Amino acid sequence: MNDKLSKDFFDKAIKSVSEIDIEAFAQIRSIYQLSQIGIVNENPQLAYDFARFIEYCDIKLGNYDKKGFPYDDGLVGIGNIDKSSMFPTLCRWHHRNVINLGGSIITLLKKAMEIGYIDHITASSLLPLKTNYNWQSLEDLYKMIIARIDITGKTEIKNKFIKFNEGEAAFAASNTNIATYKTKFWVATGGKMSRIIKGDFASLESNIYNTPFIQGESSQGIYSIDFYEDKFGIAVGGDYTKQDANVNNIATTNNGGESWQIQASGKNAGYTTCVKIKPGSRGKEIISVGDQHISYSSDFGKTWKKISDEKGFYVCQWIDGNTVVFAGKDKISLMKLKF
Repeated sequence: MNDKLSKDFFDKAIKSVSEIDIEAFAQIRSIYQLSQIGIVNENPQLAYDFARFIEYCDIKLGNYDKKGFPYDDGLVGIGNIDKSSMFPTLCRWHHRNVINLGGSIITLLKKAMEIGYIDHITASSLLPLKTNYNWQSLEDLYKMIIARIDITGKTEIKNKFIKFNEGEAAFAASNTNIATYKTKFWVATGGKMSRIIKGDFASLESNIYNTPFIQGESSQGIYSIDFYEDKFGIAVGGDYTKQDANVNNIATTNNGGESWQIQASGKNAGYTTCVKIKPGSRGKEIISVGDQHISYSSDFGKTWKKISDEKGFYVCQWIDGNTVVFAGKDKISLMKLKF
């Protein structure tokens, strides 16, 4: 078989697979559209059969490109046919690695609220704490929940939602802008405003506190935080467009994040992306890293010593009392410290 003939067969095989994709997707969307017209009587068996058909299509497509697979249309269609089948189907698909639960739970919560299967209190309790999926849908869901709160008049639940100011965001920082201790959590923000969100998973209460940190521009603010238990905390950051700027870019708290004191302003190595308290030091010893430096403090963050000019590290983690691991683009390194 020559190269040209081989290519012809390959192209035909790809086309046939694509046609299978299109046909399967069209069938799923067709059933979804029919269900949108209205189902007179709920039909759990039909909902189950539809769910199994979607799962069968997913299995048959195997490792082929599933971009555009109408999973969410399928879930909504299942809800239209039998609302009690939506959540069990999502859980079953997640368990069988058909879809990621976090990617579709928002669609399901919106649908369940629209048809009156769950109320806004239940929907808010099932909101994902962290998701990288469907931000527009998540915003729409928040609006639905808040609108229902306004209708019921029970506005106290609004205190469980945090409203960001315009231009305020959370820097990625390898997720080190988040810290936890037992049921408490803290989230640092930056940009136009740099604040600390403090919440409690047990009570679902939250508060937000202003900080004296550098802020006001999209590149400024707190990038990383760490806490020793629930009182002492350290925050670092700066301005990633001005690596050497070292004013108001380090702060500490002794009351669980309610108030912050600037430390070593003008006397540190500059922009910092990650900070970690040494285990067992009760917050006294701290390591930090930025694009241009590795720094160390032995007095609760009041003063800092640059211990390395190594560039390109973004995150750090203590392995034990004398060993720290650093990671950056395409590299990982271990540092042994002697005290």
